Amino acid sequence: MGSRLMLAPTSDRREFERANMEAMDESAEWRMRYDVEVDRSRQIQDELLKVKASLAGASRRFSMLQKLLAAAAA
Repeated sequence: MGSRLMLAPTSDRREFERANMEAMDESAEWRMRYDVEVDRSRQIQDELLKVKASLAGASRRFSMLQKLLAAAAA
């Protein structure tokens, strides 16, 4: 095997490299958008769990109050 002569990049090669870099930039941008949405989704899910827990507690207290009022009225 002989040594290969390194030539300057052709315009096709430069164009390919530019298009490849643009595709990588776009991919990184979409990944960043995805990560932001995943974080947002987790925060909303956490808030929803807190609201559900609070509502369950309020519902139990309301039920107990109804029973107390019914017992007091009887």
